[in-house]
Amino acid sequence: MSSSWDEAMVLLKRGNFNMILGQKDGRIQYHFDPMNPDAQLCFLKLSRLFQGKPEVLPENAGQIKPLTVSGTRYIDFFIPGILAMGVMMSCMWGLSYGLIDKRSKKLLRRMVATPMKKSYFLMSMITVRIGMNTVESLVLIVFAWLAFGINIHLSLPGPSLFHQKPRTRKLGTDSSMPLFFR
Repeated sequence: MSSSWDEAMVLLKRGNFNMILGQKDGRIQYHFDPMNPDAQLCFLKLSRLFQGKPEVLPENAGQIKPLTVSGTRYIDFFIPGILAMGVMMSCMWGLSYGLIDKRSKKLLRRMVATPMKKSYFLMSMITVRIGMNTVESLVLIVFAWLAFGINIHLSLPGPSLFHQKPRTRKLGTDSSMPLFFR
């Protein structure tokens, strides 16, 4: 496959256009997502136009090639959602419940008497959560790769955009998805 074909499939997956037409052995090939109603309508109109019979759908209009680009399956949206939910819940509940539990057991008052700074204690809890999130995410990513064939493409400029000044940051576009699944 050429890179232009791959680029066309990515544009088709993004919804920039509905269908790719090709020709092989004198027959027209329609490449589209059969679950997309716009693509189905486009197929019906084009096949009728090319056959010159607008009344009925011809039986020999061409070959339908279903869209097989990865990233259009339900699991391709489900796994990143599970990852995001796991990270958020682990951080929120892990940190907050851990602090509340230590407070209710009067451990935080006892720690005031120790020479450890409060910021060190908080940073240690955050470090533990980051480590646990990393392990949990890696297990889920490896499972998704083995079970469902999900490929992960990291965007190296994406996370670096979080460290820019707030005026130049584009939260809705560039830096909101540093991890892409295809």
